Amino acid sequence: MNANTMESSVSNSTLLTLPPDLVSMRSQFFSPDASISLTRVEFDKLWPYMDNIYTLSNRGSLTKNGTRSIYYNCRLFRTKDYTPVDIAKRQRNRSCRTAIGCPAKLKVIYYGESRVEVSRQGSEMHNHDLQEIDAAKCNTAIRELAAGEVAKGYKPSHVHRNLRGITCEANRQVLEAAGGFNLALKDVHNAGKSWLATNKDIRLQGARDSWELQRAAAVETLSSKGWQVASLDTIRESDSKFFGILMLICMIFSYN
Repeated sequence: MNANTMESSVSNSTLLTLPPDLVSMRSQFFSPDASISLTRVEFDKLWPYMDNIYTLSNRGSLTKNGTRSIYYNCRLFRTKDYTPVDIAKRQRNRSCRTAIGCPAKLKVIYYGESRVEVSRQGSEMHNHDLQEIDAAKCNTAIRELAAGEVAKGYKPSHVHRNLRGITCEANRQVLEAAGGFNLALKDVHNAGKSWLATNKDIRLQGARDSWELQRAAAVETLSSKGWQVASLDTIRESDSKFFGILMLICMIFSYN
């Protein structure tokens, strides 16, 4: 995808907003022919689109002048195929990548909070292309986008269709520019599941709270949505010691 096509797609996409020159920057991070100097803000915006390419190798200590060097291996660095100890005892039937022993390495130097320098470590190049990495693992930016849509209540299948351009072609073009050409429904499902596990919806846990907390939560939620809410404490005839809650709710309509 050329720059003009991507710029047009970004403006028409319903979900994705990419950093400037992302296609070019992903190519440079994949194979840096020269050092790449960025502000810390620029780097932090770009790295989530790059972090599927490399995996952490070593994190250097912080120096007295505030710099830190971090070293990465290509994600496909392994030289031996992974073999589970006992295939019969595996809980899931997962496919494993064939090891290709890519020797490429990356070095990232942080100069405090102001500047970051990215360069190739050593002279070894990748023995595969960028698409092979993108096919192996989705980057963080794409996973977070999918998780955010699932968190809004959309089904993973609907999110997947929208991102893949079934309902908006511009989304597909921008998704590919971001490295997500191989995004699978399973990726969307897993991203959403991971997000929901970390950010539990308190609305699904309310029944375990006391009635006072449940009432307070209901009042707060309804009031924030424009409902007028009033509570009334009552005594049930069959049990004078039991206090029930009757919430009188009326929707206020305004007409121009």
